[in-house]
Amino acid sequence: MSKIWEALKKAESERQVVLAAEAGAHAEAGLLTAEQRAAIQALLAHPTLADAGAACGVSEHTLQVWLKLPAFAVAFVQASRRKRRGDRHARSSSHARSGR
Repeated sequence: MSKIWEALKKAESERQVVLAAEAGAHAEAGLLTAEQRAAIQALLAHPTLADAGAACGVSEHTLQVWLKLPAFAVAFVQASRRKRRGDRHARSSSHARSGR
């Protein structure tokens, strides 16, 4: 029984990798709507779903639903990583200019 369980866990893990790769490809291919891309920017700029939804003109519930969509979730994570890298770069450049 444990071999079956292990095989199922491995298959599910591999399926998740494939789904994430496909979602990333969809996000990269621009398959998100303009409204969804605006929502991602709002999510990055606002601390709560309610604030982000108000800023981009969609409901909090819609944001919750979109965050469960693989392509949207991957695009959000990618944008968040880019933003964090940009913020770190800006801070390190700022410190270098100030002589810290």
